[in-house]
Amino acid sequence: RSIPPDSIDDETDFLAAAARGGSLEAIEFLRAQKVSFRPGRYTLGYDAIVAAVNEGHLEIIKYLHREGCTKWTNGPLNVAARAGDISVLTWLLENTDCKFFKEGACIAAVGAGNLETLRWLRERGCPLEGSEAMEDACCFGHLHIAQYLRLEEKPPCDWSSKCCVYAASRGDFRLLKWLRSQRPPCPWEGRGEA
Repeated sequence: RSIPPDSIDDETDFLAAAARGGSLEAIEFLRAQKVSFRPGRYTLGYDAIVAAVNEGHLEIIKYLHREGCTKWTNGPLNVAARAGDISVLTWLLENTDCKFFKEGACIAAVGAGNLETLRWLRERGCPLEGSEAMEDACCFGHLHIAQYLRLEEKPPCDWSSKCCVYAASRGDFRLLKWLRSQRPPCPWEGRGEA
């Protein structure tokens, strides 16, 4: 996938475009031309890192890290979780400052419907705020994620009437029926069922 030319504002955007496209040769060429990882909106090289992580270009991620993109937030970790790329997640956790400070990675996996990634994250201690995760699973129509959160997580993730509202607003009968068929059922608004 390419980045539209009119969206490139400065030279660091070229690095992000090359990273997104998966061209290590283009990135090496840009670096040889003295295109820097100068600070922009984020930390050094952040846009290029996120682009490479989003596309699963592990060799580019490693190269950018060797070149000095080392001060990272958890943004790349959350992007990798959303993409469902366990090899990139593993590398990020073992080689960068990315750690599970908050539940962002789990919530990203929930929103994308990546159950395998969610399980992998939970096995490694990534925190999860259960009611937010349940609401996100229902908001995005991920029945399999809602089932995991309620039936396999110990203790089961809490839910609220928002889950039923999200399922109904999506027209997702299967999800709504499942929510209400549990014992106890997911609550309706104001009914107090827990």
